[in-house]
Amino acid sequence: MERIDKIFCLGNFGIEFVKVGKNLYKYYGGSGYRFSLFASFYSPLVVFSIAGPYKKWQKIIKLLQSYKVDTRNIIHSQKEIKFITSYDSKREKQVNYEIKNRDIMRKMCKFSNKLKFQKGVLFHICPLDFEVQRKYVEMAKKKSALVSMQFHFSSINGKKTEDYVNLIKKVDYLFLNKKEAFKISNKKKIIQAGIFLSLFCKKYVFITNAEKELFVFKSGKVYLKMLPIPVLKPVNVEGAGDAFAAGVVAGLKCQKELKKALLWGLMNANISIQFKSLDEIFNYLDRSSKNHAKNK
Repeated sequence: MERIDKIFCLGNFGIEFVKVGKNLYKYYGGSGYRFSLFASFYSPLVVFSIAGPYKKWQKIIKLLQSYKVDTRNIIHSQKEIKFITSYDSKREKQVNYEIKNRDIMRKMCKFSNKLKFQKGVLFHICPLDFEVQRKYVEMAKKKSALVSMQFHFSSINGKKTEDYVNLIKKVDYLFLNKKEAFKISNKKKIIQAGIFLSLFCKKYVFITNAEKELFVFKSGKVYLKMLPIPVLKPVNVEGAGDAFAAGVVAGLKCQKELKKALLWGLMNANISIQFKSLDEIFNYLDRSSKNHAKNK
C-alpha cells in the first residue's frame, strides 16, 4: 500500500433543506463539510471549499478546527449553496433533489494556486461540477498525488459514459452508490457496473447499495463484498456516502488494511444515518466528550 502523508478534500459547504410532507428542516451541510467531519474522527486533513458568510459559518469552522481540520483554505461568499431534498413521508422515499446557486460550485477553480500537490497526498474530490472535477484530477496526477472521488446522481447529466471513463482512468479510488454506478456505466446490475468501471479505475471501485451490501471491485473483478452494520431504522440517509468515503480514505491514510478501512467507513455511515443533521452529530459528540472528561 502506498504511503499517504496528507489528505486534501475539495467539496461544498452549504445549507441543506429537507422537505418531509409539509415540514421543512434547515441544516448546515454539504459534502465537503460532511467528509471533513467524518474523516477527522481518525486523521487530520486540509479542506478547500467555498462557504457562505463567515459569521454564519464561524461556529462550524471552529468546531472543525477542534477536530484538527485545517480550514484556512475556506473562502467565504455572500451567497450560499442550497441543497433541497424532498421526501415522500408515506413511502419513506426521496422524490426530488435540487441545488440552488450552483454557480458557486464552478468557482471552486479558485483553489488552483493553493493546492500544493506532491507524492504522499491523497486528494479527495467530493461531488462537484464535472469540469471542475476533471481539472483538479489532471492537476493532482501531474504531481503524482493519489485521487479519490465521488459523483452525485443529480450531477450526472449531459455527459456520456466515455467522458466518465476518461476521467476515471486517472482516479485511484472511486466511490459510488448503485444509482450513480448504473448511470455512469450504462449498466443495469451492480456486478456488471462495478466490473466495467474497475477496468479503468487505477485501484478500487466501491459501490454501496443502501443498507443492503457493499461491493469492492478491482481490475475487472469482484474483490470483496461486505454487509453494512445493521440499523433498526435510519433517520436520514442523505450524506451516508460522504461519511463512508471519509472513513475509508482516513483508514488508507492511517495505513490500515482495506477491510479495516472499509469498517471505518461503514461505522461512519452508520453514525450518519442515525441523526437528522450534522448539527445533531456535533452536539452528540460534544456531550460525549464532556461526559468522558467528567468520568476520567
